[in-house]
Amino acid sequence: MQTRHKFYESDSRDLSDLDDNEVDFVVTSPPYPMIDMWDEIFCKMNGDIRSALDENRGYDAFELMHKEMDKVWEELDRVTTDDAIICINVGDGTRKFDDFHLFHNHSRIIDKFTDLGYGTLPSSLW
Repeated sequence: MQTRHKFYESDSRDLSDLDDNEVDFVVTSPPYPMIDMWDEIFCKMNGDIRSALDENRGYDAFELMHKEMDKVWEELDRVTTDDAIICINVGDGTRKFDDFHLFHNHSRIIDKFTDLGYGTLPSSLW
């Protein structure tokens, strides 16, 4: 069996260069919601994120950031085959608003994939 390998670098919210059910394996390390160094990227995606951060509405910002990430997961669902494997490297976020909070990025992503009909394999938390 011969395999083909293609590498793409683009905004993964729009994978229109790929056909449906074309990809067998994905490895990605997206921007981590609620980590300061990624704020500007998320704020450019949706201006409401900046407002939520500035107004100390951490959980609103978290959900808005993940709504942008959901677009990636939905595109991956479209372009991957039924037996594809999707590996996502993401860490949880910690942030102080009024109080210190832990934002469970890994759980939010698992919930989205579960909603899309995926099962999960063992994960590594670090």
